[in-house]
Amino acid sequence: ANLSEKLLGIDNPYKHLKVRQAVNHAIDREAISKNLVGGQSRVVNAACFPSQFGCTQDVVTYEYNPEKTRALLKEMGYNGEELLVMSPQGRYTMDRETAEAVSAFWQQAGINAKIRIMEFASLERALRQPQEKAIYQVALLGSAPSTMDGGQNLDEKFVSAFVPPNGRNYSRYVNPEYDKYANAQASEVSEEKRLKLMAE
Repeated sequence: ANLSEKLLGIDNPYKHLKVRQAVNHAIDREAISKNLVGGQSRVVNAACFPSQFGCTQDVVTYEYNPEKTRALLKEMGYNGEELLVMSPQGRYTMDRETAEAVSAFWQQAGINAKIRIMEFASLERALRQPQEKAIYQVALLGSAPSTMDGGQNLDEKFVSAFVPPNGRNYSRYVNPEYDKYANAQASEVSEEKRLKLMAE
């Protein structure tokens, strides 16, 4: 999700934590795993995979609760603003189908979700635009780092130096405190110390 304050000069409702919590509570991840992939997948709540070094699964989780979604949206004054979901087709296993399922869950919970299916190259170009030209709100993407190092995987997603057009921090997340820990673990040679820094 794009966390920027504005999109093309318009206030972005998804910059608000409670709105992001609402859209998370609207998704039945277990149903998607079971019904789309036939049980050949598992729900992972972290932004990295459990087998990667330093990838803790001790993270905030969001149970499927569409009533909570509606309550949070009402509290935040949501007025049916469109949520654009951009997805490739044929890049990842069941990518379009997953985007359609997520969009359907959002619609059922009262979120005005729309899907735009794109060629992956076009999607990536859209995501890499500088902020003043970025139009996306949510994009479906996979992640396959070249090593089993969770630090690398997390850094490219959340370190502010990698906000487009400089990298793949497509959520445009900026947090100096996070950057401090991420940079420290990246230069640390002790695995024990790295794990401690990554857990922070």
